[in-house]
Amino acid sequence: MRKKIKGFTLAEVLIALSAVAILAALVLPGVVKDAQNKAMISLLQGTISNLNDVMQSEITNKNAKVLSDTSFGTKEFFEKMDAVQIETTNPESLFASSYTLIGGNTSSVSGSNISAKLKNGVVIGIILGKDNEVARHHIIVDVNGQKGPNILGVDYFYMSVANKTTRSGSIYNASIGDIGCMSWGDNYVNECINSGEKSCYCALLQSGFDPKYLEK
Repeated sequence: MRKKIKGFTLAEVLIALSAVAILAALVLPGVVKDAQNKAMISLLQGTISNLNDVMQSEITNKNAKVLSDTSFGTKEFFEKMDAVQIETTNPESLFASSYTLIGGNTSSVSGSNISAKLKNGVVIGIILGKDNEVARHHIIVDVNGQKGPNILGVDYFYMSVANKTTRSGSIYNASIGDIGCMSWGDNYVNECINSGEKSCYCALLQSGFDPKYLEK
């Protein structure tokens, strides 16, 4: 005589499914957020690499000692980056109307001299120094343009770029970030969360581009 195998009751199945659903609701948002952060940091790294390639090519081709002696900050520069849209009259129009600090406060868009949208949707703004001897210029990057979340340190980053090599040679012409992140002992993560757009890239750079850099 065959032994009768007892199965699960409908109530037991429903309880199990409910437990799985609750766990998924708790875990999935974090998994999705981590994947999104990783994708945005990857886009930022690719953009910085692209910027570096074009700047170094310009410096070499024009035998320039300072970045401002190249096409940096002009239409020609962004055309070399295969931009699909370039704005000189209203550069802020390519960015979101406002951004939020991770801590919750609202921040306006820094005024760029020129901005451009790349094929992959990344928007870049350039803020030029006042003269050829200035130590630095600034670059703003929004990795997904006007789309959300529009949060400083998540999809929007502000960074400095050296106009010339320092006398000590510690900062090289056209290096991104180094000249604006000199004090590695500073608490860049805390500053990024609560106050400054300039600190977020420093915190990210210090972490080695770790997508979870704000948790450190």
